[in-house]
Amino acid sequence: MGAVKVLFCDFQQSEFILKFDTINVELGQTVSTDIDSYLDKNKLSNKVVKKIIKETEGKDNLKYVKVINKDENGKVISKEEKDYPEVGNYEMHFIYENEVATIKVIVKDTAKPEIKAPTSIDIFQYTDLSTFNFDELLESMDYSDVKDWIVNTSKVDVNTVGTNKLKVSIQDKYKNKASKKLKVNVV
Repeated sequence: MGAVKVLFCDFQQSEFILKFDTINVELGQTVSTDIDSYLDKNKLSNKVVKKIIKETEGKDNLKYVKVINKDENGKVISKEEKDYPEVGNYEMHFIYENEVATIKVIVKDTAKPEIKAPTSIDIFQYTDLSTFNFDELLESMDYSDVKDWIVNTSKVDVNTVGTNKLKVSIQDKYKNKASKKLKVNVV
């Protein structure tokens, strides 16, 4: 009879498990690149968690929003990199011992611009609305570039003293649109 060899395999499940493999982020939100934010700490001792956090190396391909500020002549006066990534698809890789864990990062812009405008505007009777500068009274805030204002003056009767309604709207480059109704007092 021949000898029987018995091979015992001590299979250990990995301690290096992430909470999720994909995160969806709205433009303007920061994205942590720290393993501590993503490590599934269930069933791990504090000692093991500290070891993983200390020894994990992270790599990513995140591209951050860059803002270039120009003066009225178009001359660049400052450049700034924001702490949030541009719209796009990215990956973060975390390397611990011989393991690599990857998280897909999907950055989208689904938020409509915020409009700041007065609740009412006073204009003189017989004002030519096609030359009236509404832009001076309107402000929008958005993480994306916005297009020009759309001002619907069709319900404003400049020939008659009284109150009319005006609708303004603006859209960002990802087609998120906001609108607001204002009162126009013809005086």
